[in-house]
Amino acid sequence: TTAPMEAPSSRSISASRSALVLFCTMLLALAGLALLWWRNANEGENQVTAFRTLPAHATPGIPFPVLIDVTTNASSPFSLILKEILPPDCIPAQGKPQFVNQDSEPPAIKWVDKITGEHAVYCYMARLKPEVKMTTSHQFTGGITVRSDDNPSIPVSGDDSLQASPFHWADRNSDGRIDDEELLFVNETYGGIAGLHFGKKLIEEIWAAKGYRWNPETRNYEILQ
Repeated sequence: TTAPMEAPSSRSISASRSALVLFCTMLLALAGLALLWWRNANEGENQVTAFRTLPAHATPGIPFPVLIDVTTNASSPFSLILKEILPPDCIPAQGKPQFVNQDSEPPAIKWVDKITGEHAVYCYMARLKPEVKMTTSHQFTGGITVRSDDNPSIPVSGDDSLQASPFHWADRNSDGRIDDEELLFVNETYGGIAGLHFGKKLIEEIWAAKGYRWNPETRNYEILQ
């Protein structure tokens, strides 16, 4: 006759459960260490993006603003160099923060800065030379340099082309007036940059009037009451 099988003792069952719990705990610990390593590795890369906001058009000789919005997922401060190359017929002016003007052709400006948060804004005023012909197109390029072996240069994305036009740069739809939506866009985009002289007074005067038109002889805008 076959001897009956003995049921496992409570002691062996308890040992098996303890081994399973220990194994699961070790797996969770390893997964946590892997996640922590992955996060630290990504943060160490100082991943950066830069987006340019540029008017679609501007009148030759009249200053217009350019804004570059820089964001990063890095948790610790790091240094960067932001370089902006302007079109050959464009002259840089005021910068917030102040830039270093590189004597070159085409003109170029640079910022050397240290990012201490997840967001930073760099803005400057520029103007097309007065002799620039209307309807011509002008290209902007730029890039950010950080200390990284994998990705040493990050291009600036966003708007990159501006057309010479008799319409004010704040008149986004080129209809000869500045409406409520256009005024709000200007204030939301540039109004919070302390000390930036982007022509707010003239923009509000045009907004309060019926419209405006460009006078090529006086090289100024005439406000229509």
